[in-house]
Amino acid sequence: MREELMQARLRNKRADRPVLFPIYWRDWGRELDLWLQLVNYADCRERDYQSLTSTLNTLALD
Repeated sequence: MREELMQARLRNKRADRPVLFPIYWRDWGRELDLWLQLVNYADCRERDYQSLTSTLNTLALD
C-alpha cells in the first residue's frame, strides 16, 4: 500500500493536472498527513452529502 501511495504521489506531481483528489469523508481522530494537506482535497467530514455531491460534480466537469 505504501509503495502504491508513493507512485500515485509521483504521478500526481508529474501530471499536467492533478490526478489525486482525496475526499476527507470521516474524521478518524487525527489530522490529515502533512503531504495530503498539500494536495487539493475536499473536506466532506461528518458525511456531508451536500459537500460530497458538489465535489463530485466539480470533478466530473474537469
